[in-house]
Amino acid sequence: MNFKRIDIVVDNGLVKEGGIFSASYMTYKVETSSPDGSIKYEVRRKDADFFNLRKHLKRCYPHIIIPPCPDKQPKLIADRIKRRERYYSRFL
Repeated sequence: MNFKRIDIVVDNGLVKEGGIFSASYMTYKVETSSPDGSIKYEVRRKDADFFNLRKHLKRCYPHIIIPPCPDKQPKLIADRIKRRERYYSRFL
């Protein structure tokens, strides 16, 4: 088995404006990299993606403690966005 260290950072929370039939939503940049630089990925994820991942992990690994996701907040301001980024970084 190959147990490489992988660093994951969640930052750069942005509010995406909804269209005519959809509401605005938050996205976060998730950066995945290895110390030696052999792995480097960057994607944007919504709050629902983190909640779904947690639900799947709890179902597949019931014997492991999975950290909680932050509660959804209807009004997101800069300090709350930064706090959510820290929670999601800890979660991953």
